[in-house]
Amino acid sequence: MKTKKPISPENALARAAALCSRCEKAESDIRNKLSSWGISPDDADNITQKLIENRFLDEVRFASAFARDKFNIEGWGRVKIAYQLRMKRISSEAIEEALSHIDENEYISILKTILKCYTWLICVYVNLDNIIIINYNNTIADSFKSISEVFNLKL
Repeated sequence: MKTKKPISPENALARAAALCSRCEKAESDIRNKLSSWGISPDDADNITQKLIENRFLDEVRFASAFARDKFNIEGWGRVKIAYQLRMKRISSEAIEEALSHIDENEYISILKTILKCYTWLICVYVNLDNIIIINYNNTIADSFKSISEVFNLKL
């Protein structure tokens, strides 16, 4: 089994910048990659700071791209998107900003499709002001701020 030769911080910076230029990355993803390359935590701090200064890393830009892709391509709801962004250590402000870009009409349209196709969804009322949609394996699929949001859906 070959052992990997550690790379220099300068080389790691160049490789990380190349990764970031291909697609949006979260800072936590880059830190994990730097760690896997054998970069010390102090050097990783310096490298990520340089990537942020040079706009290779941008938390809000990443969160917005992530939310847009997961909503449009995967059909994820706001709750799942927010959860996954928190797992990537994205700030609450960046998450809120990213979720605010999801078109409400398109979101409701997708929900209508889901409700038509999957009759096994269960609605649970919480405090009579919040509806959480739970799917068959008891995981939260999505939630709404008001009951009227769901009752106004014309299925």
